[in-house]
Amino acid sequence: MGRSILGGVIGVVVGIFLVAISQQFMPNFFDIPEGLDPTNPDDRARLVAMMPMSAQALVILGHVLGAFAASFIAGTISARFKNRTGWMAGLIIIIATITNFVVMGHDMRFGLIDIPLTIFATWLGAKIASRNETIIEL
Repeated sequence: MGRSILGGVIGVVVGIFLVAISQQFMPNFFDIPEGLDPTNPDDRARLVAMMPMSAQALVILGHVLGAFAASFIAGTISARFKNRTGWMAGLIIIIATITNFVVMGHDMRFGLIDIPLTIFATWLGAKIASRNETIIEL
């Protein structure tokens, strides 16, 4: 059980780190116009509406990579219940993805692409990890 918890924590931390790193590339695709404050809900809606497809694709890529990494790493480190542990770690990223979708006010098309791809990445990471032997011995 200790390895499952450790694997879950490490997986979630790495997943969040990958999402954060992907967001660091956002200025390469989209500059926030002066006078708009991303913390203001009204300005946030305008910013999301102005985002080019490349910036939206970067957000989706970050969520997908983060979910895959979280579920794969958690499942790989876990000694037992690899699939379940991978899903639990990936579920944290899925919840964060849905929260991002709601808070940022993305349009429905974005959510219809982002959320299912993030769920698929979680499934894939957990599935691959559950087929492998434990790689990291503690």
